[in-house]
Amino acid sequence: MDYSSPSPQFQPNVSQSKDWTVFDLILPPQAFPLLALLFVILPMILLTGESLFIPLIEWLKGRMMLGNESSFDMLPLHFYLKLGAFLLLSFLGAFQLLLRINAIYYSVWSKQFECPHPLHTEYQPSRHTSINTLMIWKLYRVAMIILPPLGMIVLSAIVGAVELYLFNILGELPFLSISIQVTISIFIMLMLGMLCLFTVLSSLWHILTTLFGDVIAVTEPKLTPKKIFDRSNRIAYSSPQVYAFYATYCVFILIALGLFGALIYFVDIYDFLRLKTNLPLILSCEFGLFVGYILLNYYRFHTYHHALGAYYQKLPKQMKEFFHASASQRSQS
Repeated sequence: MDYSSPSPQFQPNVSQSKDWTVFDLILPPQAFPLLALLFVILPMILLTGESLFIPLIEWLKGRMMLGNESSFDMLPLHFYLKLGAFLLLSFLGAFQLLLRINAIYYSVWSKQFECPHPLHTEYQPSRHTSINTLMIWKLYRVAMIILPPLGMIVLSAIVGAVELYLFNILGELPFLSISIQVTISIFIMLMLGMLCLFTVLSSLWHILTTLFGDVIAVTEPKLTPKKIFDRSNRIAYSSPQVYAFYATYCVFILIALGLFGALIYFVDIYDFLRLKTNLPLILSCEFGLFVGYILLNYYRFHTYHHALGAYYQKLPKQMKEFFHASASQRSQS
């Protein structure tokens, strides 16, 4: 078999499906009630969050003003209880709904796509295992993106505090001038600052290169988060189509943030609940956002499928023989 040639089973096989129509691929029956529920609660979550975070933002502004003696006691305890309950319910509501909707769509689409390359295994989504793997992957991804820059920032703060402490002690030594201490301190902080900047830029890049992890977690739920992370990074450079998807994803995020910001700025939650706002315009924008989100997810799945096939095609001969031997062993077992 010639593994350097493209796989004949590279494109989606929608026309051969007997159980699913094109409409089912766009709006699967399992996803419809979840989408309807998310459509209803999303504006309420955003507007409720606005009403809760405004006092906190005003408090932070007051703390940053010179001479202000305000403290956390100025905000009552029930405010923090409401804020914590809102964050918890928002997580259990919107976040869980999005995960389940993604899992349904990727599972449905994976049945219409044949194996991306003869060296790769078939997609094997599972109703319960996929959602569990997807949730674990989300937590792992957040940790891999946030912890490195956060750790560097904490380390820099600790080193800065130690330098300030040693500066007062070593300043009393006659053989160690202040200029030498300042030079060494500035050099150390500059190096730490460069490392912090590097980790921040690396985390921003990982946000893009790990976008395919959701598809991998759903279609191959037996993989560990570490393997999902590694594969997503490997195929991030395998095809020019991947970079086009990154650009499309960034544009969609900017549009979504703009719509969320406009909703929060121009609409009050009490007017929204009393239907005294331009409800048709809000629902139209939300409907367009949902359509764009579904199309973006399909574009993500198709790009992953294409990039995975391109990755196998570019493998060296020795690696192809290794994968071929592994595939043969799996078929025999």
